[in-house]
Amino acid sequence: ILDAAWVAKAGFPGPLEDPMLDVTDVERKPHSRLSCQLTMTAALDGIVLHIPA
Repeated sequence: ILDAAWVAKAGFPGPLEDPMLDVTDVERKPHSRLSCQLTMTAALDGIVLHIPA
């Protein structure tokens, strides 16, 4: 789950990622993303992610 401060830089789920977020084992949150879909760039240096238990 992206920290709210990073949503604008990381972007929103794309058309393939969005339906996948509905079938994960954890409850979907407003800032949920699949980490494999984040493109890591210098702009995301220091990104804060929250991993559900």
